[in-house]
Amino acid sequence: IATVLLRVRSHRDLQQVYRAFGVLGGNPELAGQRLAAIDARYGEILAKAPKKPLSVAILFVTADTISVKLDNSIAGQMVLQLGLSNIASSSTPDNPGSETTPLDIEYIVSKQPDHVFVTSMMGSNEQARETFQEQLESNPAWQSINAVREGRIHYLPQQYFLFNAGPYYGDALAYLAASIHPDIFGAPVEP
Repeated sequence: IATVLLRVRSHRDLQQVYRAFGVLGGNPELAGQRLAAIDARYGEILAKAPKKPLSVAILFVTADTISVKLDNSIAGQMVLQLGLSNIASSSTPDNPGSETTPLDIEYIVSKQPDHVFVTSMMGSNEQARETFQEQLESNPAWQSINAVREGRIHYLPQQYFLFNAGPYYGDALAYLAASIHPDIFGAPVEP
């Protein structure tokens, strides 16, 4: 069985995949039209995003662990595109090519991110929220982070940040931007 394995973590990756599938599917014009719509939404969001030097921690919650997302993740790439700083940018990955690094709460406390994003791989977005809430309640170190104490925790939907957002890439970027700048983008819109 002929197969193609692709990783789409960035806007550039998405563009390449759309072009390739347009050719493979025999309809590069349709792929180009759909990509143009995604690109337009993407550009519109980036143009509206304020250029404020804000930092973020991107946490990844699973049933067993919490780790921190790096720049090569979907959320990490979008954070960079919005001009935000990922506090884990210079961290060592779990293993070569990994998009996560182990959680180090003391490091997060020392960096004091302006916002905390929570991505997940669980049965549902709500289950991820409950699991992370249990962590917040069971470990008092979390209360040493101003963003946590002040409610600047944003739960990112799996539909956008675990699964490949694909044709909804612009919507995923808008969700991230609205989480930090609701005054400009309005409330984040659930998928």
